[in-house]
Amino acid sequence: MIDSFRKLEVVQVIMHIVPRAKKGDGDAAPLQLSDAVCKLQDGVREELQASIRKQLASDGRQVIEASEPESDVPRVIKKHLMTKNGDFIAMSRELALGLRQAQTGINSGGMLMVAECNFSGVPAVLIVKFEQERGMRANPTTENGQNVFDMEYLRDLFLTNRSRVFKVGLFAQSGVVDNVLSGWAVDKQNAAGRVATFFLEDYLGCSHLEDPEEITKRFYEKSFEWINDRVENSGSRAKYAIAVMAEVQNNSGDISVDRFAELNMDSDGDADDYANYLNSHSIPRTFSKDSSLIQNRLEKMQVKFVNGAVVYFPISALDDGSVDIEKLDDRQTQITLTGEASEAKPRSNNSKANAVDS
Repeated sequence: MIDSFRKLEVVQVIMHIVPRAKKGDGDAAPLQLSDAVCKLQDGVREELQASIRKQLASDGRQVIEASEPESDVPRVIKKHLMTKNGDFIAMSRELALGLRQAQTGINSGGMLMVAECNFSGVPAVLIVKFEQERGMRANPTTENGQNVFDMEYLRDLFLTNRSRVFKVGLFAQSGVVDNVLSGWAVDKQNAAGRVATFFLEDYLGCSHLEDPEEITKRFYEKSFEWINDRVENSGSRAKYAIAVMAEVQNNSGDISVDRFAELNMDSDGDADDYANYLNSHSIPRTFSKDSSLIQNRLEKMQVKFVNGAVVYFPISALDDGSVDIEKLDDRQTQITLTGEASEAKPRSNNSKANAVDS
């Protein structure tokens, strides 16, 4: 799949430790702030980039600065992105202080990694909050009187199977429009697919770019648009239509366009074309699912044939076996209906169902 996050390149990295704390707790464990950027050992930069790119591509949600953010983080990031040769270390420390200020005592402590990046040729800021592994709570090393993290230590924390990445945020200079910040966020811990309120709203000062129900509705409509306009194989059209209906109705809390395409599309280029088509219509690669706006369109399926015949049936008929759809060849599709006929009458041409032309 074409992955725009392949253009993300890490330039420099700094680490800070932000222990768990209650808001306003004067006795909370102090922050451990680094004084200098990490030294990038051989291979670490490449491994770090690959790991972050993968998470953003598979689980990244588009986010935008809230109209009245309670957090100061958007201002800090925008100032750095729009200032040439800004003080990266000072900016990263402000972000660590912002995380402490957003804490309530319920949120776990951890390590905050801030990276200065290039993303599609423009400056970007990457923020990663993750848990320290047990047995690896070493203090930052000291070089020339400065606190600094060894990148080999970071490799052990961040790039192993034991590592537990909490949250990721990526903001590029190109995402600042009319002084409003937008970017991407990932929350690997949230089973529902949405980014936790603490990280997204309280800390980053952002919200999801679009409501899940609107994105799900557009996914549904653009999927059928692609099926009917771009898929030549009639058997594939019926297969894809059923797959889309099933995807928006299953129990999964989110939809990954790439994963759906790989599992359901034929291997002759349809998967790539489908994913790119949806991407061109501003549908995120991964998004939280809410089918409430299309619920009344998910109960029945209509298949229209070139000869004018139309077959109309409830989706449940596919599950109980009373309707079977079989691809005979590239252009021929056979639909078999088994059951007791109750009536026969003319049907209006003004069906509201989404037709799948075969």
